[in-house]
Amino acid sequence: MITTLQFIWYFLACALMATTLALVGLDLGTGLTLPLIGKGADERALLGRTIAPHWGGHEVWLIAFVSSLFAAFPEWYASLLSGLQTYFLLLIFALVVRVVTIEWREQVSAKVGAALDWAHIACTVVITFCFAIIFATQLRGLPVEVINTRGGAIADPSLIDPNGPVNPDLAAYAHSVTGSPLSALNPFALVGALALLIYLAYVGAVWALQRINFECEPQERAYTLRTNLSPVAGILLLAWAFWGQIAYGRNKAGWAVIALLVVAVAAQFVFRGRILALHVALATSPLVLATVWVYVAAYPVLLPSTVNEAYNLTVNQAASSGPALAVLVGAAAVGIPLAGVLTWWSHRTLGSRVDFAALATPFD
Repeated sequence: MITTLQFIWYFLACALMATTLALVGLDLGTGLTLPLIGKGADERALLGRTIAPHWGGHEVWLIAFVSSLFAAFPEWYASLLSGLQTYFLLLIFALVVRVVTIEWREQVSAKVGAALDWAHIACTVVITFCFAIIFATQLRGLPVEVINTRGGAIADPSLIDPNGPVNPDLAAYAHSVTGSPLSALNPFALVGALALLIYLAYVGAVWALQRINFECEPQERAYTLRTNLSPVAGILLLAWAFWGQIAYGRNKAGWAVIALLVVAVAAQFVFRGRILALHVALATSPLVLATVWVYVAAYPVLLPSTVNEAYNLTVNQAASSGPALAVLVGAAAVGIPLAGVLTWWSHRTLGSRVDFAALATPFD
């Protein structure tokens, strides 16, 4: 039986991941559009300035998400990170290299700066791909089995109760991913990666429109890119969600979230103004809803098994003890609002527009 604290922490993890994708999505979208909006090294350097004050604060939310898994659902953390260790290592490596490309961009020569731009673009593609693999795995699953951690014996599926206490005979057993990293690559995951890449490019175009403070060619390119991607980006994301709900959804409440996602995508067609005060919020809302949908559609399964449904890792099986969850709720009640205030302050105080008129004077 899932307790109230387990339920709270599951959807708190969902909220942290949704916030992560919405905020980091601005950074990733900018990285994807660097070669499409910025045609020269100077233009790409200025586009990079639009995220330079914010990327560190955005990644705090990703750290908070991973920390919540480690503290509230240790078996989920262990199974997911071990099963997708190749993709998590790629994700971490790409995040680290991307930091270098952002922070060193204007401290090096033009030739090195151009190389850093392309490294930034490559890292953005890798990060987006890894995020898509993680989301797809939450729904479709991996080859998970319940294995004796000492002898390696596989548990009898009939002995496992996903909603009850741990069977004493299985005290030495744990969920383990037995397949190769290639098992996470499938049509559902690859289509999700394509949908996410295209939608983040759309978000990047919207973000550039909001941050370019000069009538110039990059602004025109951003406007054209946004206009061209608007009919495609949201529809592809929706198609992927419909596919996932029909094929892998375990909770009918996922359809309610998809209905909200349809409304959010439709808003992209309604609000077609060149630059709107709420344009960025409207563009990132489908990212939030798509993330929420993944967690709602999967609930109460944390990591599905493609071997046998009896081996599914559920909320009840993976959660920490009640007292531990209670302490963590108290910590979250302080830490999450504080992180939210700091993120808001960062965007309000350091979110001034980048003046592309400076390109009239070549950089030294």
